[in-house]
This record gives sequence, structure tokens and C-alpha cells, in this order.
Amino acid sequence: MNDIINMEKFKQGIIFGDIEYDNMRPSDIDLVMEVRDKCWVIAEIKRKGAEVKTGQRLMLERLAKDLRSTGKPVLCVIAEHNHRDNEDIDASNCIVTKSWNGNSWQKFQDSVTLSSLIRAFLEKKYKKV
Repeated sequence: MNDIINMEKFKQGIIFGDIEYDNMRPSDIDLVMEVRDKCWVIAEIKRKGAEVKTGQRLMLERLAKDLRSTGKPVLCVIAEHNHRDNEDIDASNCIVTKSWNGNSWQKFQDSVTLSSLIRAFLEKKYKKV
């Protein structure tokens, strides 16, 4: 299933230019889902072996913390892919490597796809939200 409405616009790069403050620069998030005003899912996807940089990691942790403070459950994960630069990445098949539990990142030992983890989270929390 291709859920991109306009592929040409999707492929346009966004340049942040001189948007910065006190050595802080914007970041992007690869996947954000708000589910029926009940919970949140956040995922960052990196090439296999690439680490999330400190600024982006802190942003993900703080965003998850802030969203949890509303009383809503938050699934915040890092997943990886091994595609070439010229290949599209199917996020659903990316392998989850870490999950933020509110205090620290927990490493995944098993090969769990992003899609299956999100589905399990939603079904556990809301019995088919």
C-alpha cells in the first residue's frame, strides 16, 4: 500500500537554513501517530548501525515525557533499515532496536518489526483502538 498522496512533494527536501537558537537546530521525526486522542506512537528510523545523535535523542525523550504527562500512553522507539540510498524504505518492516521507557532506552534482543510492535502496543492498551 502506498500511502503517499503526492510523491513529488514527498521527495522535496526541507532545508532548515539559519533556523537555530543557542546552537540548537530543528530536527525531524520519521513517524508520529496520534490514535483517537488516547495514545501516541513516535518512531525514528535510521540506517542499520547508525546512532541517533544526542540532540535528536534528547528531543525524542523529552517529547515522549511531555506527551506522557497528559496521562496518555506513549510508544517511543528507534528502528533500523538496511536499504540503499536510492531505495524506498518500508517503515512497517523496519526492525525495532530500542524503546524509551520513560527513564532509559531498552534494547530489543529479538527481531521485532515496527508494524508488529505498534500493533501489539495498540491492542494491549486499547483492544483495537
